[in-house]
Amino acid sequence: MEAPKQFTAVLRGGGMPSPQLFSSVRKIGIVRDGKVQFSNQEYQPEEGTLPDGTEVLLRLVNGVGATRIAFESKAERETYEEWRELEWERRRQAEEAERERLAEERRIRNEAVVADLKARIPFDWTSGIKVVYSGVLEHSSLTGMNRRSVTHIATLDEIACGRLKRKPEQFLCDTDNGKMFAHLDRERGPLCPTCPKCLEIVERLIAHPKLTITRKDEDEPQGPRR
Repeated sequence: MEAPKQFTAVLRGGGMPSPQLFSSVRKIGIVRDGKVQFSNQEYQPEEGTLPDGTEVLLRLVNGVGATRIAFESKAERETYEEWRELEWERRRQAEEAERERLAEERRIRNEAVVADLKARIPFDWTSGIKVVYSGVLEHSSLTGMNRRSVTHIATLDEIACGRLKRKPEQFLCDTDNGKMFAHLDRERGPLCPTCPKCLEIVERLIAHPKLTITRKDEDEPQGPRR
């Protein structure tokens, strides 16, 4: 729907416009005899007007050498604003529905990734976060967690594969968990890992025949896989 057509008119006889035109409330005039009447003043339309008897909304506009107003149909403006509010609400609901749809897609995709890793990773593991501490810098969430923070894979067993050795509760990508700022998902189960290095390492470990695993409740390590 298009906005109501705007017209302009000039105060007849010159002089100062009504003080009411300077208020912040809506000003309502009426078209009579082809002219706009408001507060005992008449304004002569410059290019086009509306039918006699039409209530119009007025506002002052800048002009050269004369006091001008802009006017439009009150009924058309109200209809347009009602439509615009309904349209905004429709768009808001559509955007909210799209956000929910995308969130559900991410949830399903992430659950599928976790289920696949659970089925293929031979050692116990969970997810964890090592906070990239940033205080209240420009890109901080104001919680101390920088937008660069990712979800890591943390082994819950002791593992060894060549030069790569990890103790329980260490991240695959780095032995320094940053203990003061690390959090492991112990109770609710692993979240979807997003650390590229952890994902790269775990794929190598899954396929590596010489990976040894010492369970938390075992004294002897499991030998390399054949």
